[in-house]
Amino acid sequence: MKIASRLGIFGGTFSPVHKGHVGAAEAFIKSGMIDKLLIIPTLIPPHKQQASVLAEHRFNMLTLAFEKLCSQEAVEISDYELQKGSISYTVETLKHFRPFCDHIKLLCGSDMFLTIDTWYHANELLHLCEIVYEQRNGSMEESEQLAQKNKQLWRQYGVKSTPLPIEQIINISSSEIREKLIHGEDVSAYIDAKVLNYIKGNHLYA
Repeated sequence: MKIASRLGIFGGTFSPVHKGHVGAAEAFIKSGMIDKLLIIPTLIPPHKQQASVLAEHRFNMLTLAFEKLCSQEAVEISDYELQKGSISYTVETLKHFRPFCDHIKLLCGSDMFLTIDTWYHANELLHLCEIVYEQRNGSMEESEQLAQKNKQLWRQYGVKSTPLPIEQIINISSSEIREKLIHGEDVSAYIDAKVLNYIKGNHLYA
């Protein structure tokens, strides 16, 4: 059964999910590039030993953060990688979902895009999907780095990547938010109120 003709995939640890993630997803949907977006939390990231909190909590936080978009059927939170029970390699996830759509577009943060050719089975990955990377209103240096990476991927692999302009920038990472939570700092500007209540109620990142 086809999920969508143009399927978007947005993966990550999401520990915790924050407004920057939601803003990127909203921009991806509004761009008209995709018909549906799957948010896929990793179980065991390839570059880390494990996520900082249990998968169940990260999945629940995603459900809260994307509640509105999920109710509109624009977004679905997928537990595919959580159910696999192994290291979450993006190329394997792409191969799993490829039969259920005509095209896959993979959303990457700008930092991840700059290293994507070092990912597991990068050549196969790049030919299974189109990479869409966050184009923030950052420095000229960062913009030039992204443009050069795009050119490199075309020369080396024959694939084109597409920038996704994002208007509302939440310039903070999940790791920075975790540090603030550990030290009892206010993070309400970065995290949905329902997610923050969940974190406090379950004593996460304390």
